[in-house]
Amino acid sequence: MIIEAKPLTALLSLILETAGAEPERARICAEHLVLANLKGHDSHGVGMAPSYVRWIKAGKLFPNARPKVIQDSGAVLVVDGQFGLGAPIARETPLAPRTGEATPFHRKQILPLQAAE
Repeated sequence: MIIEAKPLTALLSLILETAGAEPERARICAEHLVLANLKGHDSHGVGMAPSYVRWIKAGKLFPNARPKVIQDSGAVLVVDGQFGLGAPIARETPLAPRTGEATPFHRKQILPLQAAE
């Protein structure tokens, strides 16, 4: 079965909104999940949606969390994603270059870290 990206993104957005995500955050996350599948990263794609909903309902994932800068020492920026949805958190991280590489205007190196439990 072939499912077009646009209606799948809309459905995932609705699912995430129903679970408690703000509309813009749901859209960003849904776009990211669909894009992961389109790029061949199925383990990080739409198949994550049921887990996201389960974790939101269990209070383990906070869909409307905002990034919090823990430390900014010039070359290193430590950011706490506060157990939020990864794609919106990444987009909202201050001074984060989109590629993770330094540019003439962004001299910080941003490295994603997984929270330890």
